Amino acid sequence: MDKLINLDYVLDKTQAKVINPQVLAFIGDSVYALYMKTYIVKNFSGKANNLNTLSNNLVKATKQSDVVEVLL
Repeated sequence: MDKLINLDYVLDKTQAKVINPQVLAFIGDSVYALYMKTYIVKNFSGKANNLNTLSNNLVKATKQSDVVEVLL
């Protein structure tokens, strides 16, 4: 399994520029989802199904848009 997953892999700027922007957005969504799940686990308790529902509601595109609006 260790040979299949290289956790040390990092894209440099040149590599990132040639990747389809939708693929980069896919990666960004994963990072955001992990951040939100970590936040939820640290701040809420409950059954995994309920936490997953909360996470899904927070990471959907409309909620991400709401967060960006607040940040801007």
